[in-house]
Amino acid sequence: MQTRFLQRTSGGSYLISLPKDWVRSNGLEKGSQVGLFSHVKDLMVIDPKPLKGPEPREAEIMMSEDIGRELTAHYLSGHDRILVRSERMVKPEEKEKIRISASRLAGLEVINETSHTMLLVNLSMPLDLSVEDVMKRMHQIGSSMFKDTLTAVSEAETQLAANVVERDDALDRLYFLVIRLLKTTIGDLRLADEMNVDPSQCLDLRLAASIMEKIGDNCVDMCSHLLQSKKAELLPKEAISVGSEMLERYAEATRALLVGDFKLANKVGRSRHSVNRRISELGEGITREGRYLVDLMEDLADHIFDIADVVTVG
Repeated sequence: MQTRFLQRTSGGSYLISLPKDWVRSNGLEKGSQVGLFSHVKDLMVIDPKPLKGPEPREAEIMMSEDIGRELTAHYLSGHDRILVRSERMVKPEEKEKIRISASRLAGLEVINETSHTMLLVNLSMPLDLSVEDVMKRMHQIGSSMFKDTLTAVSEAETQLAANVVERDDALDRLYFLVIRLLKTTIGDLRLADEMNVDPSQCLDLRLAASIMEKIGDNCVDMCSHLLQSKKAELLPKEAISVGSEMLERYAEATRALLVGDFKLANKVGRSRHSVNRRISELGEGITREGRYLVDLMEDLADHIFDIADVVTVG
């Protein structure tokens, strides 16, 4: 790291010299305009191109059996234009596989195709969506899935259970979008500043988003169990009451995470024992098959409290 001495002008302003190599490598000269913004409390960042927006990132990949995973990987890495190329004519089933993969990734659309290529472009702008807004939406979807799951598995509402399973796709899309946004902000401090994201928080937010996605998966497992079993044992109606308390803790844990409220996170953590005790009581006197649903509820509770555990002192 290089250091510089501050100089003071007669008017009271402060000056600092910039390294010559850095100035030249960024194409700057006398009279060039640079941008300054504060970042992470006491860090000042110098932007050599403040008037120029970020360049769209492009990638070209070859058609393969793992094309779905490759598309997802490039999307999560922040690529805005992804060209899929094949040495032979792309088969209809391959095009369909690409479209299905793109449908799981928010904003990614096929905008052009030829016999040998397919061009996918991300149509969402990063600044249109903040990480906080997306995670709030993840919480809303996950909460509604959990609430409807408890109704379905305690009242044998198979149509409602099927609806919960369908909603998991929307939750997955938001999960992938959060990862993309966090990866983008880590690599672009200017964008991180504009989106009000502290890079030091990205790991916590990434972990919390993963936990929220698992909450949705648990709901799908409970509903799928009801749909696939001809005589699935239902949870007692008390499960809805226990679930209401869990939903309150989920809302508090999410709020504590997004605003950095350590005291609220501690409040959520202190209720872990009572919630687990109430869930355990649901399993008294039911069959092994019914116990499977209780175990999934215990997993859900663990996920909710894990979100609270992610919250740290700022």
